[in-house]
Amino acid sequence: QSSFRGGPIAISQHHALGYHRDDRGFHLARAGGVDTSAIVGNSGLFTTVGDVLRFAQNLGDARVGSADHLNAMQTAVTLGENGTSPWGLGVEVGVDGGLKTVGHGGGDRGIAAYVIRYPAHDLNVAVLCNLDNLNAVVGALARRVAAVYLPARSRPQSPDGSAAGTEPPSVADLASKTGLYR
Repeated sequence: QSSFRGGPIAISQHHALGYHRDDRGFHLARAGGVDTSAIVGNSGLFTTVGDVLRFAQNLGDARVGSADHLNAMQTAVTLGENGTSPWGLGVEVGVDGGLKTVGHGGGDRGIAAYVIRYPAHDLNVAVLCNLDNLNAVVGALARRVAAVYLPARSRPQSPDGSAAGTEPPSVADLASKTGLYR
């Protein structure tokens, strides 16, 4: 269902609008600002969680592209005497809770997104948000979701060094978040 937009946004039942929150509350991100609806490329992709997860799974399954090329993408680039970069070829390469991770994040007006893959556990998590204020924390949100599924010894670390998400949310906690958010 992914596509690149090439012109003004037409409201569609399958697309969420992007929001921004400030001291006045929530408002459409494009309201009062620059119209970014004609941008194509890094900010012009309409996608779904399912398509992002298929991309992440392809990094392990190599259904599209060769295994050699996909492995090169997921290998941190060597910077000679300066060590290694936290980037492979287009994706972030890191270690979280003792596990190798591969991921990528981004955002624009009204959106924030992050996908992370834990190859050792064949676990992929994608978080797509229609609130741009989450750019700084969307990666942490994805890691907290992963913590629910990863063994305790390899759970991601919070910025303060403590284990993130050490207690999975209860059914009641999750049920209290159910609903249509606008």
